[in-house]
Amino acid sequence: MWALCRARHKAHARRKFFDLARLNKAPIAIEAVARIDALFAVERDINGLSPEERRKVRQQRSRPRVGALGTWLREQHARLSPHGKVAKAIAYSLNAWDALVRFLDDGRLCMTNNAAERALRGIATRGSLCTPSSSICKHWKRAVVGSATRGPLSGNRRFHRVRRQIGHFDLEGRA
Repeated sequence: MWALCRARHKAHARRKFFDLARLNKAPIAIEAVARIDALFAVERDINGLSPEERRKVRQQRSRPRVGALGTWLREQHARLSPHGKVAKAIAYSLNAWDALVRFLDDGRLCMTNNAAERALRGIATRGSLCTPSSSICKHWKRAVVGSATRGPLSGNRRFHRVRRQIGHFDLEGRA
C-alpha cells in the first residue's frame, strides 16, 4: 500500500501544473507541462520494450530532461511567493522528487501511475457506497454488514476496530 501511495505523487504533480496551466494560464505552469510532456513523449517511444531497454533509453533521453526540470523548478520556486498556487505546485513536486524520478533507474516502473490510481479507486469507503441524499451515512453505526466482497471500511474509531467489510453494493437496501 505504501508503494501505491508513493506512486500517487506522479499523477498529482502533473495534474497540479496542468490545472494551473489550463485554468489560470500561468506561464510557469504551462512551461512545466511542456517539459513533462516531453518526458511522456519518450515514454510513448519506449512503450513495449524490455525493462532493460527502457532503463537504457531513460538514462540517455529522460535523465537529462528530468535533471533540467528539477533545476528549473528550484529556480522558479526561489522567485515565487511561497503562498501562490504555482509555488505550492512546485513545492509539492520538489517534496516528492525521489518518488517522481524513481522510474529512471528501474525499467519495470511506469512513469505514470494510472494503474495504481485505478487500483486505489476500487477500495470502497463509506461515502462511496452511499448516495448523497441517503440517511444511512448519517446513521452508519446502525448499518448491518455482511460477508466481505468489497474493501475495508472504517466509519468511526469504534467501528474501525471491528474492520468489517461491505458484502453487497446496495448498502441502503440491506440496512
